[in-house]
Amino acid sequence: MTNSPDVTRYHPDLIVEEAKNGWRIVRLNRPKSLHALDESIATALLRVFEDF
Repeated sequence: MTNSPDVTRYHPDLIVEEAKNGWRIVRLNRPKSLHALDESIATALLRVFEDF
């Protein structure tokens, strides 16, 4: 279903996978939701979407 995750390329708390259909799956590797979102994760998310 997906290629292996690229865990540390963008940020250690983001798991980025590429599905076989070309979509990217981005998961936050934290037990809580996004209220603990800090600037480094926001910057990493921006880089993930800029790399399309």
